[in-house]
Amino acid sequence: MGSLNDAIIKLVGADFVTLQNFIMQENAANTVTAAATNTMTEFGVALMYATTTNGASSNTIQNNTISLIRTYQNTFGIYSNSTHSSTSISTSATATGVAGANDSLRIYGNNISNVNIGMVYIGPTAAADQSDWLDIGGSSGTTANTITNYGNTGTFSAYVNVSGTVYGMLVRNVRNFNVSYNNITSSNTTGALTTLGTCQVFMLLDFLMHQQVLMYRQLAITRFL
Repeated sequence: MGSLNDAIIKLVGADFVTLQNFIMQENAANTVTAAATNTMTEFGVALMYATTTNGASSNTIQNNTISLIRTYQNTFGIYSNSTHSSTSISTSATATGVAGANDSLRIYGNNISNVNIGMVYIGPTAAADQSDWLDIGGSSGTTANTITNYGNTGTFSAYVNVSGTVYGMLVRNVRNFNVSYNNITSSNTTGALTTLGTCQVFMLLDFLMHQQVLMYRQLAITRFL
């Protein structure tokens, strides 16, 4: 109890894995949401490095259904973070070198619901070590991801480099990426959440010229206030 790094499926330094057609759901019997004593699942799918120089690369997450419990503040549908280890989510330890990041990740056709945050992708912090290539949504509506009923509270545990704002999608520190065709619908957060975003991408200026940005192209967003 009290772990902040539980996942239904976790890829730690794993390469060339395809996760497809799974139904991932939180156990309804898990109800303790206090971070220090929680009995909950944090991640539907999590990708972490095995060491700071051995990331999880060239993986595909496709056509899965993920449903957790968004009233638990630390729920993420799909989570990839190259700035902490698989066991200590609040201690900064960024990946380094050409193989440290979770490069070449493809996320297509997933249905994610009932989470506090839909998707998170955080690459290494140094410009030279940034992740290379991320595709969320593909090139048409047939590969779009759908995120619904996300967002409950901005007061979640201190996951390294994860914004204090709740987002449907959060992307940081990656070059050569595509975020397109996805459908994002928040929960009805009236009176419950003051900081709610839909899609946010942060990138280091050193590599701004190399971006292949198709973001927001046919990105359908609904936000309830």
